Amino acid sequence: MKQEAIYIEQMMMEKLAGIINKEDGKYLDALINGNPEIRMQWERMQQSFDPGEAGYYATRLDAEGAWTYLRKEIENKKQSRRAIAYKLAIAASFLGLLILSAFFFYPSGAPEIIAEAPVPDKSIRLFVEGSQEINLSETSGITDINNVKLNINSEGLSYVPQEEASNYALNTLVVPETLTYKLSLPDGTEVWINSMSKIKFPFVFSKDKREVWVEGEAYFKVAKNNRQPFIVHTALTEIKVTGTAFNVNAYDSMHIRTSLVEGAVSAKAVEGKEVYIKPGYEATLRSGKEFVIAPFDSNNELSWMRGVYFFQNAPIKEIANVIRRWYGDSLVFDNAAVASNRFTGALLKDKPLKEFLDNLMLTSNIRYQISGGKIRLGVK
Repeated sequence: MKQEAIYIEQMMMEKLAGIINKEDGKYLDALINGNPEIRMQWERMQQSFDPGEAGYYATRLDAEGAWTYLRKEIENKKQSRRAIAYKLAIAASFLGLLILSAFFFYPSGAPEIIAEAPVPDKSIRLFVEGSQEINLSETSGITDINNVKLNINSEGLSYVPQEEASNYALNTLVVPETLTYKLSLPDGTEVWINSMSKIKFPFVFSKDKREVWVEGEAYFKVAKNNRQPFIVHTALTEIKVTGTAFNVNAYDSMHIRTSLVEGAVSAKAVEGKEVYIKPGYEATLRSGKEFVIAPFDSNNELSWMRGVYFFQNAPIKEIANVIRRWYGDSLVFDNAAVASNRFTGALLKDKPLKEFLDNLMLTSNIRYQISGGKIRLGVK
């Protein structure tokens, strides 16, 4: 009975991630429609994945029990490699595994380093007006600077300008790899900043608009003010809102993605073309291209805020970049072509990377070696 309950929760996680197969989807829908307790469980899980609850981390399932169960099946060799990989793919949503298709690593030529990581600075830093530096990771309490009262605590940074403050110069908040951070602006706007990202903002907004600049990724819940629109600048776009919730992914300065959760947003290209986005849709702009508007899955797009990354048929280069941002580690492959191989799975930030690597060895023909701050993957 315990394993059945775990399996049902696994399917629910898969359904939320958008990677459930048709057979399991029908089975789970029948359970939800026919069993009040399972329906309540499903509704609670849906609520827990509300993208507006940025501080929430997905409820952890009985990972140890499920993983022990799967290990025994593997060790007893009662299943084919494909069947094992399928079960692990189901479990990936809560075990923090990254499930790759087996037998796709073929060493040839010189090794390639994907997502080379610099020596990390593990501190979140605020550069005030481009000069004074505050280490937010090592500072807490109330700090007065340039007629602005900063409140720094474990929840993040908030501040209140004094009446005489006129600090329109830009400050820069830098979040390094492995960390995320919350910035609360005095107008009531909240910003969650992903790892390896930065945001530039003034302590005092001008009277006619509120402007910030983003590199990397950030989620905004903008306080409504029709007379003072909020504008987010990226390398390619200018995103204009009056009050709404949306995510901006600008890790690649030549590929900007704006995903709208609620409200209304207009995105304007640097060249001048403007599009309007509806809730549940995202606007993607590549350098030299037109905007592309398409629906998106908020549970997938915003999963980073819960310490989860879901991947569906994604290239390995994408997970390499996430590993660099979350763990500060580089991946090295024997074959450059490996970067284009695709996979489906999930990665949980609070799980050790070694656990993922060990599990990868169990489910594929892969071995790994850690040396000099780099992780080398290759065939056994």
